[in-house]
Amino acid sequence: MELRTFQPSTVIFLFMIVNVIDYNFVSALKCYKCTMTKPSPHTNETVRLCASFDYSDLYVIDCPYSTMCMKKDISVNLPHPINGTERDCALQRYDYQDLENGKWRLKVAIEEPYDTGCSVIDDKGQRSSRTEFCYCRGDLCNTSCLPHAPHTGMIVFICIFLLILNYK
Repeated sequence: MELRTFQPSTVIFLFMIVNVIDYNFVSALKCYKCTMTKPSPHTNETVRLCASFDYSDLYVIDCPYSTMCMKKDISVNLPHPINGTERDCALQRYDYQDLENGKWRLKVAIEEPYDTGCSVIDDKGQRSSRTEFCYCRGDLCNTSCLPHAPHTGMIVFICIFLLILNYK
C-alpha cells in the first residue's frame, strides 16, 4: 500500500478552510454596538457612546440571535442640525409560545426581515428628521453603510499565500 504525501501548501490550505468553516458554525456574529445616549443605570449595560466610537474591542458584541448587523444614521433639522449614529445587532429574534404535550413552551426563532443595504425611512414629510437604516452580513460590517462581504480578507490572503507557495 502506497502512502500519499501532501504538499505543505495543501495542508495549510485545508487547515485554513476547516478553521473558516468551524468559525462560521460555532461562533456568533460579531457587530459593533454604540448608542447616542448613555444606557439607564438600572440596566447594568456597558456605556458605548457612538460619539467616542473608535473600533476598539469595547464596542464589539456577540449577536447570537442575529445574522446581520445594523447601523442607523439620524439627522434632525432644527435651527441647529443634530446628527447621530447607532450601531447594533439587527433585531431578528422572535419569541413565541408553542403548545407541546399540553404545556406551553417558549420558543425562539431568528427571522430574516431585512435586505442587505441601506434604506431611508419615508415619513411623507411629516417630520423634520431623516433616518437611514443599513443592514449588512459579516463580522463587524456595521462600520459604514457599504455592504460588506464576510471573510473577503481571509479569502484574498489564502489565494496570495497559495500562489506564493506554488510559485517556488
